Amino acid sequence: MNIQKNPILELKNELIKANSLKWTFIKGIFGGFGFFLGSALFATILLYIIKVLTNIPIVGRFFFELLNLFKQN
Repeated sequence: MNIQKNPILELKNELIKANSLKWTFIKGIFGGFGFFLGSALFATILLYIIKVLTNIPIVGRFFFELLNLFKQN
């Protein structure tokens, strides 16, 4: 016996699940955690690049002052 599923009912059930409060809360938690990790990684890489650029003679002084500004705050 081969029972076919109604695709419209399946879509409706998936839509109800996607809009449930529990599912929305879980997506929000993971989205916030991902944003936090991504921002921390971006800031770390940016500060590392600025630290490396302080060794360049022409623009080094500007980046040195910028790095000191980050260290003060």
